[in-house]
Amino acid sequence: MTEFNQYNLYSMHYAQNMTKQDEVDTLVESVKLTRGYTELKDLLMSHFGEFDGEKWVDYDELHKSVYLNHDGENIEFCALKNDTQYFGKGFRLISKNN
Repeated sequence: MTEFNQYNLYSMHYAQNMTKQDEVDTLVESVKLTRGYTELKDLLMSHFGEFDGEKWVDYDELHKSVYLNHDGENIEFCALKNDTQYFGKGFRLISKNN
């Protein structure tokens, strides 16, 4: 007969909770992997739709917000938790002729 080990179940439950990411953290991980202006723009537009200028998206149940800014040459993405920024990334479109 096998003995029931409660400590293994506890550690398994703890590990599962640590690997869970909410929607914003999953998006942050995707943004971290982007390598340029066009890639970041495509990712954000596929997730949030078309946007020009500033856009705020609130995730009230997570106490998080996302700030987006696209002005034609620059694109920015910032993630905030409890009104404190914890991630940001931006790119500037540079002409290859310069």
